[in-house]
Amino acid sequence: MFEEMGYTGIGGIVRDYTGKVVFASSVKIPGSFDPLTMDLLALRDGLLFVPRSGNKATRKLAELSSAFSTLMYWHGELPRCLCDVVAKDIPF
Repeated sequence: MFEEMGYTGIGGIVRDYTGKVVFASSVKIPGSFDPLTMDLLALRDGLLFVPRSGNKATRKLAELSSAFSTLMYWHGELPRCLCDVVAKDIPF
């Protein structure tokens, strides 16, 4: 992005379902990259900042995996241990 200066600048904004800004970031990375690589770097940086508290359902699923020896899928229903977590996550 700023090739003549020797770095790439990446910025991102995450909004909730109402459009309110929840998170914003800006980072300077040494080097020059093609647009796809810049997009992927921005995505990676955004994922690194996802708060753990907003990831309770996936954490529960990871904990649940210790009870199974194979890959498990749920379609149209939730494991019982996730019902409360998901219900609290739904904005009303």
